[in-house]
Amino acid sequence: MRDCQVDLMENRNVGKILLLKPSLLTRANGGEISMIERLNIFKAWGHEIQVHLALDESQKSGSSSDRYNIDGLDCRIVWGPFRQHELADQGNFDAYFRGILDREKPDLVITHYTDYFATTAALAWSADKTWVDQTDDEYPRLDQLKKFGRLAQGYSRLRHQMVASRFMEKSVKKSYPETKVHLCPNILLGLIANPELGTNFKKESYWLHINPIEVKGIDFTLELAKIFPNEKFLLVGNWGGGFPDDLPANVSTLERQASLERVLKEAKGVLMPSQWQEAFGRVPLEAMAFGCPVIASNRGALPETVGQGGIVLPLDLGLWKLSMEKSGDFWTHQIAAGFQRFALYRREVDAAYERLKIEFPC
Repeated sequence: MRDCQVDLMENRNVGKILLLKPSLLTRANGGEISMIERLNIFKAWGHEIQVHLALDESQKSGSSSDRYNIDGLDCRIVWGPFRQHELADQGNFDAYFRGILDREKPDLVITHYTDYFATTAALAWSADKTWVDQTDDEYPRLDQLKKFGRLAQGYSRLRHQMVASRFMEKSVKKSYPETKVHLCPNILLGLIANPELGTNFKKESYWLHINPIEVKGIDFTLELAKIFPNEKFLLVGNWGGGFPDDLPANVSTLERQASLERVLKEAKGVLMPSQWQEAFGRVPLEAMAFGCPVIASNRGALPETVGQGGIVLPLDLGLWKLSMEKSGDFWTHQIAAGFQRFALYRREVDAAYERLKIEFPC
């Protein structure tokens, strides 16, 4: 495996790729982190990458810049009448993004499915050259967009979508049967499984829950904390905001972390009782890489992502209780299985991006 974690053999052609967004590109969530990593892979293939952002001028302050760099990607900002959730401003986005596209004439345009006005502008310019990133199975289907003016008409032109899992591939094909779906699994750049960390189960440590919000199953985890008053639980904040009130005495909290490496290495296990249909599942793979066992719900792509490296269960408190009570020897075996699953996932990523080179328009 090379440094960028994906085989970077020379691509046949060098092209220009544009990402269009009506908001900042940051490492705020798994979907954006994956987009940044994917663009860097395309950049390593030799392609020119441009990131163009249209931001509402009311958000601009005296210190606001027109340009910034994130993980080696140069992001260019234009401030103007760009309210991304106001249909009245769709024309402003259309004019700005279409002007960029007409000038730059890219080989490929990338947008996110819920960046609606960037997507409709790109699709109107060239549906064949527009790939729309789909990171959430809760996306509005085409019939749900009909109430929003020209959005449904624009989205009816969709020809290419990017997804990170087979689960999402099936979902998109069901909603857009004429669409070509490109499997682009999350790359997890820089993350390497390290079996040298050992397979010892940290019996006296804490059960870890990342992002304590309703859809991520925080209420389920708190019920488990009540069932196991002598066990320690740690909640780590994320994009969802604060923590629930009146936490049990055995539950501690930690604000959002720039890296989960330390808390994963120290945890006895990760609990991921997601309530919604997860489009991928980044946390379980990160946990496995650091020798942390995983128990996850059977929602969405989690069974696919976790594979044989962890335990996948329906949201039944009794079943989760039985799993958490398993012996240290069982969890030692699970830690080893997690390392193996992560290594297998790495090979799956390499194979997927080799296939992607064949589909790539440049």
